Amino acid sequence: MRGPAEALPHEIARKQREAATEQPRESAPCPRAGGAAGAGGAGNGRAARLAFRIAFALLAVAALFRLILLLRGWPSLDSDEAVVGLMARHILHNGEYPNFFWGQFYLGTLQAYFAAGIFAVFGSSLFALRLPVLLLVLGFFVAVYALGRAAYGRVVGLLALAWLAFGPPYALIRELVADGGHQEMLLLAAVLLLGVWDRLRRPDARPTNRRGWLRLLAIYAGLGFAAGLGLWSDLLILPVLLVSGVALVAGRTREVFSRCGLALVLGFCLGAFPLLQFNLTNNNATFAQIEEQRSLPGQGHALPPLDQWQRQIGETLAVAIPITYGSPRVCVSQGNVWNWYPPTLIRELPSVSACQGANILFSLGILGVYLSALWALLLALRLWLRTLPARGTALRGWFARRGLLRAGPTGSTGSTGPTGSTGPTETAPAAVPALDREVAARLWLRAMLLGIALFTLAAYTLSSDAQINQFTAVRYLIPLYLTVPLLFGQLWRWAVPVGHWLTDRVGLAGATSSAATAGAASRKSIGAWVAMAAIALLLSLNLAGATVTLAYSGDANRFGLPTTSDDQRLIAFLDAHGITRYYSDYWTCYRIAFESNERILCAIRGQNGEPQLHLINNRYPPYERLLAGTPHPAYILPAGTPVDRGFADFAAQEGLPHDGYIRAQVGDFAIYYHP
Repeated sequence: MRGPAEALPHEIARKQREAATEQPRESAPCPRAGGAAGAGGAGNGRAARLAFRIAFALLAVAALFRLILLLRGWPSLDSDEAVVGLMARHILHNGEYPNFFWGQFYLGTLQAYFAAGIFAVFGSSLFALRLPVLLLVLGFFVAVYALGRAAYGRVVGLLALAWLAFGPPYALIRELVADGGHQEMLLLAAVLLLGVWDRLRRPDARPTNRRGWLRLLAIYAGLGFAAGLGLWSDLLILPVLLVSGVALVAGRTREVFSRCGLALVLGFCLGAFPLLQFNLTNNNATFAQIEEQRSLPGQGHALPPLDQWQRQIGETLAVAIPITYGSPRVCVSQGNVWNWYPPTLIRELPSVSACQGANILFSLGILGVYLSALWALLLALRLWLRTLPARGTALRGWFARRGLLRAGPTGSTGSTGPTGSTGPTETAPAAVPALDREVAARLWLRAMLLGIALFTLAAYTLSSDAQINQFTAVRYLIPLYLTVPLLFGQLWRWAVPVGHWLTDRVGLAGATSSAATAGAASRKSIGAWVAMAAIALLLSLNLAGATVTLAYSGDANRFGLPTTSDDQRLIAFLDAHGITRYYSDYWTCYRIAFESNERILCAIRGQNGEPQLHLINNRYPPYERLLAGTPHPAYILPAGTPVDRGFADFAAQEGLPHDGYIRAQVGDFAIYYHP
């Protein structure tokens, strides 16, 4: 069975034959009576139309599935998401224009501005808050399909889209809550990758007229703007910016170091202006806050000690990667777990267990596929360099001098010739560069996806959150969802014999399958069946996770619109007793403020059940000042906790009013109020 690298020279040879007859790979040429070219073009046209219909159907199913979850109120609202809704409301009604999520200087507010526009039309509600998020996610799915198709072909694009359409459950949570810049970051990152790939495959010729220059400058300005806007939205886009920048500089050096580079920088500065302006005037507050959060208290250096790093790598393998890729059962030994996650899919354990061992094997399997993609890219690079004309480049000479390449005949590619025989092929000098650019652009796209995966995982293992907040910190791995086409692309390459047999029968293979694919189709090896089983397993796990999530979302006691039954009872009690100002913990305060349309406001005292009533985690200073001027604020505390049992003592320690207060309990809330 030939691997992806081995198939590459045949692909180049096929492209040369297509160029010679002026027949594009996936276009449908004019029919020729009795001609093979006409039949091939028709087959490709049918396959392309079928792929489009399947992609559209998957997108529609993904949208419908998520709409059902949203209409059931899953996930339920929390204070992080409520802050975005409150910012949107203040943008619309109070004339506030925040640059960052309240209290967090590394998440942009693009979602809040989107939501403000929706609120202006449909009114303020949880569903309206999440509607623009859903649209961003669907746009991301379209971009992932395009990435898969560009990197490996239409089948891989469909596989990546199918996998994302139903999950995994953790991804569903991140896709449906408006809690920061994650969703728009993913969409902008995918658009940036597609833009760089498209630029790399274009002719490397400077425009000859003013219109051409303006178009080229606009393209570079657009790439820069997408990069800057993505960086402002969420700093998790940094690996994407790094790999796309390297690819653009290496593949389009002349353009980048010209006026196009200036347009790129100006576009970036415009997109990232809120981030740049804030940090220039606030002494790099964004990066200082990130460094403070990613390290353990007292850790005075950027890198963790070796023993701590080893533990963080272990938890990444045991928990983070399995959750990210939809393991059917994950086990967490430290940190909180969101109650939106289906409880049948997760266990909280005090220490290492067989469950974690199984998940480590799951992670190693995922990482093995990515590392094999790296090896295939290195082999493909070597073979691709060997196909360059002997008039070649300094890069080819550098490899040849170090014995990494064997010299070939001058002007030959060493590929399959037009007649199908193997041997030197004389190539038209004008045709080779265009063909090489398209293949090189595909290789660069795969390399960019691989770089995103490796950089994201490496950065995650360096963060103390990998060990301390094993479940909730997995959100920092969401850039891995950009690399799903690489995961399925590599598996599909291994599964070529079986995969070609299947796609040929449903009409997706078309008539222009590569020589390697066609030759391997008759040799259905054990490895090909294993790869196909891995693809089926990944898709099945997501489908099973989606089914469990859908069933869990139907729990009316936990989820519901416009809010949960517990919050409805709490708000009704507060309204009945005329309570409009209170102190509580973070996870109650902003949630109730949004759900009550801010007629009930709060400030934060105490957190996580700790026995104290200190001011802490207040994200919006005007609320804090409002409560400071309230003579008899109420207190909403977790019922049965030490701070509830010792309320009077803790209030006295802080000098807070508490004499004459009455205690009432509503669900899990203990409410202290002045009659």
